[in-house]
Amino acid sequence: MTSTNRSVACAGGACVGVRGATGVHGGSTAQTRVCTGGACTSARITAGPNGGMAARTRHCATGQGCTTNRAVIGPGGGVHTGSRSFQRW
Repeated sequence: MTSTNRSVACAGGACVGVRGATGVHGGSTAQTRVCTGGACTSARITAGPNGGMAARTRHCATGQGCTTNRAVIGPGGGVHTGSRSFQRW
């Protein structure tokens, strides 16, 4: 890793967290999480050094479980997507 960052800020009953990193060979990743009112949403995007990309979003709410969506784009342009929902107890 050549660089990293991380921060958290809370105000008015909501919190926002941000973190990121850059790899030695040029890849990078960034993640953001927002929580308020018993629900959290996070998003992560990772870019590979050779042009590929992966993204994930997750939303969880109290009493409603979580939904996750993923997408991957390979360096050659191939695409894979997926989604799932689950309960957390």
